[in-house]
Amino acid sequence: MNPFDKKWELFDETITEDRHQMIIDLVQLSCVAKLEDLREILGRSTSSCDRYVKQAIDSGYFDQRDLKEWKQKAKNSNQLREERIKEAKAFLKSNYDILRNDPGRNGRYIVQRKAFDFDSHYDF
Repeated sequence: MNPFDKKWELFDETITEDRHQMIIDLVQLSCVAKLEDLREILGRSTSSCDRYVKQAIDSGYFDQRDLKEWKQKAKNSNQLREERIKEAKAFLKSNYDILRNDPGRNGRYIVQRKAFDFDSHYDF
């Protein structure tokens, strides 16, 4: 039961796993030096982004030391912040579908990995 909409919804754990994978992908690509970068990439609040990162860590996708190392790598890169954010948005567009991005405090952010990317498979 979704308490905000007062409706029953089907919950698919793979959607949560996809969001965790999206976070790790963005951080590993050296696109995120600060939570403010992630906020701008996802169009969510800083507190939401912090929650998504913490949930990915708690789920075992990566640990705090990895996050610190990847963020430092992004900070030390020669790439400007705007370029990193632009690259991250392009990555999201080509690899993930944003199913829901509700604004506000109780808004929901639901992403799903694209099942098959024809551009990366030249055999087709």
